[in-house]
Amino acid sequence: MKIRVLRDACCAADDQAGPLELKIELDAPASLQDLVETVLASGFLQYSSSHTSMLGFVDDAVVVRVFSLDYTNAQPHYLVDPATPIGTAVSSGLLDFRF
Repeated sequence: MKIRVLRDACCAADDQAGPLELKIELDAPASLQDLVETVLASGFLQYSSSHTSMLGFVDDAVVVRVFSLDYTNAQPHYLVDPATPIGTAVSSGLLDFRF
């Protein structure tokens, strides 16, 4: 399944220089947790001292909160079952990370 991942810019320079969209393709049996771990491992998400966590939205629903490892060792906090298949959890094909 192809997933578009968007993110907010963490500062004005990031808005100009950083990529704000990532495309990920995972096999259908992959879970929401697999998707989030892939996004985190990619280094795509950016944080700042005033923005140390981001919320992952699917449509208008928050599905996960992720944290900058530079500021905390907190693991992602899922608001839906992390084992949910991505076809169900991200049926729109879009995961949007916002501050």
